[in-house]
Amino acid sequence: PAAPAGAPAGSAPPFGFATASVAAPPARSSAVPVVPDGTDLSRDEFDRYLRGLRWKKRIGWSFVGLLVAGGAVAAFVVPPMFEQPPGPLTEEVEPNNAPSAANRVTLDTTVAGTIGRRQGPTEGDADWYRVEIRPLRKGVLRVDLSGIPGLDLRLDLFDASGGEPIATGNRGGPGAAESIPGVLVDGMVYFVRVSESLEGDAVPSERISDRYTVKVRHLPSEQWEGEPNDDPATALALAPGASIRGWIEVESDRDRYCVPGSSGAVPKVVVAPPPGLDVALETSGQIVNAGAAGAPETATLAPTDPCLSVLLAPGAAPEGRAAVGPDEPYQLDVR
Repeated sequence: PAAPAGAPAGSAPPFGFATASVAAPPARSSAVPVVPDGTDLSRDEFDRYLRGLRWKKRIGWSFVGLLVAGGAVAAFVVPPMFEQPPGPLTEEVEPNNAPSAANRVTLDTTVAGTIGRRQGPTEGDADWYRVEIRPLRKGVLRVDLSGIPGLDLRLDLFDASGGEPIATGNRGGPGAAESIPGVLVDGMVYFVRVSESLEGDAVPSERISDRYTVKVRHLPSEQWEGEPNDDPATALALAPGASIRGWIEVESDRDRYCVPGSSGAVPKVVVAPPPGLDVALETSGQIVNAGAAGAPETATLAPTDPCLSVLLAPGAAPEGRAAVGPDEPYQLDVR
């Protein structure tokens, strides 16, 4: 139809009318791909676009697969170190002849065990126990082992690195109890081994009818001495006013302490031994030993060398050696 009369020249026709000068937009060629945003692409560009989408999809699924695999490894490989066990272990469970088969024990819980079937003609039974400590919980680890009549037992403490024991209790003979009175610890996993102490070609024993008991405790390092502290490099630092208990474990034991940062004050140290122990104090190359067995000793520390060692008094009589060992501690006070 023709445009209505009176329509302004050059104006657009009203709805429903078309003019010969207005052409319909050309149809898109089916050979030209279109991406979702409406952009025309050549065939090569479109192929590259599709390949990019495929690679993104593959990378995404690979990442998901890695997450799933990592979760599976964490669930089955990482040991459940800090899960609460069903209940404290009170009886040894065999086999526990190696660290990998060690019984997990709870701190401050007494566990009963036996020196049972030997592992070979010259290798006796060895009972391993695993101790786990919460991270960042420094302290002193103490292990006590009761004796078995007629059997010489040995107690060893290992850290998680393996190798040689970091502490050993093997002072008594047959029937005697053994202890590791105090070892400074700051790790998370430790192992205790109970075994028979054998010398030479001795035949290992099998005593399934007799039981020992073992107990592991974690003591605060601010209140208890922890080994090693035998020399200046391993001396324990004490603050003015500190109070700590320690042991003369063997006659050659020397417990070293330092009181740094006393702000010009001259600290005085008083050591009160238990009955049956004659102690001496060594500071700045001088030995202080004024009292007899059981008597306290006092030393004033020099500002230039605020350290001292607690040791068994040189030439101590038998009555002054009776309390040597891991059972009866001395008391040290900084005043």
